[in-house]
Amino acid sequence: MLSRKKKRQVHEVIMYVILIVVGLVMIFPLIWMFFASFKSNEEIYGSISLLPASFSWEAFVNGWQGIGGNTYTRFFANSALLVLPTTLLTVISSTLVAYGFARFEFKGKRTGFALLLSTLMLPNAILVIPRYSIFRSLGVLDSYWPFYLLAAFACYPFFTYMLIQFFRGIPRELDESAYMDGCGTFRTLVWILLPILKPAMFSAGLFQFLWTYNDYFNSIIYVNSVKKFTVSIAADHGRGNGRHLEKCDGHVLPGCPACGRPVLLLSEILCGRHCDDGTEGIKEHMPQMRYVQVSGLQSRKTCYAIVRQHRKRHGKSRRARVIERL
Repeated sequence: MLSRKKKRQVHEVIMYVILIVVGLVMIFPLIWMFFASFKSNEEIYGSISLLPASFSWEAFVNGWQGIGGNTYTRFFANSALLVLPTTLLTVISSTLVAYGFARFEFKGKRTGFALLLSTLMLPNAILVIPRYSIFRSLGVLDSYWPFYLLAAFACYPFFTYMLIQFFRGIPRELDESAYMDGCGTFRTLVWILLPILKPAMFSAGLFQFLWTYNDYFNSIIYVNSVKKFTVSIAADHGRGNGRHLEKCDGHVLPGCPACGRPVLLLSEILCGRHCDDGTEGIKEHMPQMRYVQVSGLQSRKTCYAIVRQHRKRHGKSRRARVIERL
């Protein structure tokens, strides 16, 4: 009979073996794509071996030349011009709209929120023709302005809904303490709520970055000039729009790992750096919550005592002066 410690070790070994096998199965297409980028077209279609017969860098050199006299350097720059402003505008507009729905009462709030949720059920294909007609009348086709305008006016309801739910989890005592300290609604959002909201904002930004960077359908509709192509469009046109694959795959495969590298790098940076910001923000603002709760129950002298104690420990902060006005 195995002891409890031995059983636990055997169980851990079995679990790690299963996880490793499943992980290898999931990343095998990426591994195959990497090694296939060194193969010739004849070897890609005529051999089932994972490793190439010889490592050749010719496909990388030829593939980077791009199409229409535009290299992949330009296509990556175009992707950055499209993705970065779109992501930034999406996060800003979605945060402002979510702040309004989560923290304020106004006529038609329930109806507006219901309409917001209903737009989540609309397929993107239904919105293509109306949006194309609007952007054509505005004269912004064959540019990145359609993406900028959609992001600036919070036309991505998923992110707005996600931020609304996160706002609702933040105690309202933080808002009240800021109002009593003289902050307006905008300063309360910037100085009090945004530090706590950073994890949700980074999540929204990461998702928008991924979706916009990998978006082929909308990009090919609104962008027509080759010099303005993004990486996703250039990769498809580089293989002849699906025709004559046997002649083009050797030049497309080397660019695939390079196209996915920015997304992997960004995911690693954001997930590793900002995953614990929410709890840190809550801990940082807990004293304000305690001041407001105590001020409503205890006397003025007790509030002064709490403020003096806080000054001795942490110094006199701007937000801590709220109790002095009670």
